[in-house]
Amino acid sequence: MALPMTHFGRGVVSKIVAGTYNAGLSGTAAFGSSAIFSPPQNPGLAGTLAGGATAMGTGFKSLVPGPAGIFMNQIIQVAPGSLQKAIENQKEAKK
Repeated sequence: MALPMTHFGRGVVSKIVAGTYNAGLSGTAAFGSSAIFSPPQNPGLAGTLAGGATAMGTGFKSLVPGPAGIFMNQIIQVAPGSLQKAIENQKEAKK
């Protein structure tokens, strides 16, 4: 259901609109998956991290053309899971 970055055209505004939609979609999917499969974890945190990573990765991909931008986007996309685990562990350690 994600949109290609050129769905609305090739301009910067078009890419921002498609990227915003994709970030919202990613955050919603992460929220739902976390709520269903990991109830003890915070689904809001999962949604926020996934949406933020999608937006940030899309931004890097747009700013840095070619393979370097694609690589940076992919690195950013895998970060939310580890980041959420670190935040959840930190929260548990404080209890």
